[in-house]
Amino acid sequence: DREDSNGRVSNLYVGITHEPSGAELTMGRQRTSAYGVYGYFDGASCNYPVAGFTTLTLLGGTVSNNSREAPNSDHQVYGLGTELRFPDPALRLRLYGVEQSFDGLTERRAVGGELSWFNDYSNYLLIADYDLEFQEANNLMFNGNWNITDTNNLALSLGYQRSPFLSA
Repeated sequence: DREDSNGRVSNLYVGITHEPSGAELTMGRQRTSAYGVYGYFDGASCNYPVAGFTTLTLLGGTVSNNSREAPNSDHQVYGLGTELRFPDPALRLRLYGVEQSFDGLTERRAVGGELSWFNDYSNYLLIADYDLEFQEANNLMFNGNWNITDTNNLALSLGYQRSPFLSA
């Protein structure tokens, strides 16, 4: 993290899979866009399949705003989620609870979900969560993409994100 260095580590993690159970443990700098955590974080995530139709995920660590930042223990994140699988493999539902804090102050304590549907011709993603700490909608987002023909595509992206202003 010196000014005169051109090198940097964007992602560096170790992933361990227990093949008989399907459990996965990932530790290090990771980039994620699931379970209410969007971007880089330094920490650990654990995925454990349950009952053949769902996976439980537990994650925790420190948040990084970009790949150039050094780990910062003041900005923490913890989350718990589940992904439900349906007979139609194109459909996916994730439910989660997440808490972020900075220097001991709660930035976000939210519950929410991600609903997606992907196939060869279209994909749709809806993300919504509610901040329990500030008692307001925090994140509402829809992305849709439809390939009308091989050369024509129709896309729609709508979003609302509330990041509470904090001061001490």
